[in-house]
Amino acid sequence: MGRRYQLFIGGISIMLITSLQLIALPRALYQQLPSDTVKNANATESSFHHHRGSQHVSGINYHEEQSKAFCVKWSQEDALNRTVVPFDSWWTHHPNWIISNETNDMFCMEPRHPKSEEENQDLLRRIDEHEGDDEVMDGVRREVEMEHRIRDFLKFYATQFYSTCETVQWRGMWSSGWGADWLNIQGGLIQSADTLHIPLVMGLDGDSPWWHYSANKDDGSNQTCSERDLTCYFLPYHNCGSLSDIRNNYAIDIVENEEVVLPAECDIFDERGRNAYLFMTRKQLWLRRAVFDFKQRFKAKLSPESDCTVVHARRADVILHDGDLARRYFPIADYIKLIPKEKLDDTMHTIFLLTDDQNAIDEAHEFFPDLRFKYFNRTRHRGSEGGWENQTPSRIPELETVTLLATFDLASECSAMVHGHSNFAKYITEQMKLTRRDVNIFRVDADTDVFDGSYNNSEIDLENQLDDWRRKGVNLTSLLESETKTRTSESPVVASTEVIHEKKEHSMGNRTWRNRG
Repeated sequence: MGRRYQLFIGGISIMLITSLQLIALPRALYQQLPSDTVKNANATESSFHHHRGSQHVSGINYHEEQSKAFCVKWSQEDALNRTVVPFDSWWTHHPNWIISNETNDMFCMEPRHPKSEEENQDLLRRIDEHEGDDEVMDGVRREVEMEHRIRDFLKFYATQFYSTCETVQWRGMWSSGWGADWLNIQGGLIQSADTLHIPLVMGLDGDSPWWHYSANKDDGSNQTCSERDLTCYFLPYHNCGSLSDIRNNYAIDIVENEEVVLPAECDIFDERGRNAYLFMTRKQLWLRRAVFDFKQRFKAKLSPESDCTVVHARRADVILHDGDLARRYFPIADYIKLIPKEKLDDTMHTIFLLTDDQNAIDEAHEFFPDLRFKYFNRTRHRGSEGGWENQTPSRIPELETVTLLATFDLASECSAMVHGHSNFAKYITEQMKLTRRDVNIFRVDADTDVFDGSYNNSEIDLENQLDDWRRKGVNLTSLLESETKTRTSESPVVASTEVIHEKKEHSMGNRTWRNRG
């Protein structure tokens, strides 16, 4: 391994590792794309100026020497084919290629390679020359992040596909919630790559015989694919066969942790955990198109807006946690009053309301009829009626997953977010920060105990509070004007997405892990 450089960019310590060799990519699994699906990017120069000069790849085999950007035609019909197509097979084994653009007619791919020693020296020179120039340093930070991401991707790929399948790490899928499930997966991938040096396999057995985003949790119905696991949606992540093949093959040694191991770097707030998540969530072609179409349909129904703020009101089963781990149902007013006044005064500003409680939608319109809200027209439970960890109220896991993935992209178009403690909210904020740097984050639970046993009664308490406001005719608009008159996006209540550590333990059903720090 070559030299290490400790960089401090925007208050963030970043390590550059140089002189690592690029991992060679295998030839055997490459497949030829149908010639009629590939189109030269030069044909749409007005839409893809940055792709000018891309290679026309029609009618050739993709192989490791493929080095120029290219574009692939697609259509809405691609969302109907829920299988791994040739392009997916190609992208699986080219982890250093990224999607650089998507339109209704095509998407484009570009390669990213680890920097050479000379390129890293040039990066360090630019840091020295432009220290204090926020615009230049932001660009440098993005370069560093991409460098680390590609190196992590190649290491994860090597572990998952180059390691022998004689021994695998079998880690049970939790089927708890999006954030908890992926924390477990990220931890497993990092443990496999850094410590075990054997492929990770996310197993389905015991309490979770299928992933609840691939089939309904209670009875396995409405399955997205027959495997009912991650591979229903995302690129293949190992080469060891199906879960049943692995379980029934006595020639394969299965390593299972007696206790869940979550490496220190696996949190989505950590660069390593974020890269593990991005590696594992590279979407199959059908899913990418389904998410793209979902976003386009949603945007088509909206009026023009100047900006938007995400409000994530997590309710549902948060009051059902055992002991003192219950969380509070906050009124929508508590979220709204944290939005900077200049945004609320802007008649073109929109509040992107994300919630698992239909009551929250009704509450927003009842008490804030003059504010602009946008939200998905989807099936939701009311309050806690869905019970514990019922994450798919529509009972159509595919629809729920497409909606979640579209949420990340749409939220990234907003400049601020208000939320309480929520693993899902952490993933939204990280996606927002990947897209833009001027994101302001506000915590609705910043001045309260995040966890408390008394919150088991929070749903009733909220209903009583709203009824009291109705009886008294409380003018919430006036309340907002008084409480937001001095708050601006430059002085957020909590301009941070750090986890609040009032409680050191987080419970996921019968699983508990301790927070770092």
